[in-house]
Amino acid sequence: MLSRALVVSLFIFVFVERIQCGRKQDGRYCLENEIFDKKSNSCTGCPPGYIGINCKKSCPAGHYGNGCQSLCPQACRKTCVFTTGKCKQPGNRSKNHVG
Repeated sequence: MLSRALVVSLFIFVFVERIQCGRKQDGRYCLENEIFDKKSNSCTGCPPGYIGINCKKSCPAGHYGNGCQSLCPQACRKTCVFTTGKCKQPGNRSKNHVG
């Protein structure tokens, strides 16, 4: 039989890990790089251009797309649109939040 201290430690670890990984949505926890989708009633991967807990962070400069794994074109390495990788036209801005 597991000792009480081990059971309590395991419970605390699992509980804290789930809190750190995501926010509770409709009785469920989403992991990092996931967001709760109300239509499917489940956690899904972040949309292109977003990462982190509840997909709140946009890709860092120079990266774009799914999981921010793609590099922006050399012509606009630091200023490309973080969702598509396209070079921004002068005067255009992109939104930095998941809606």
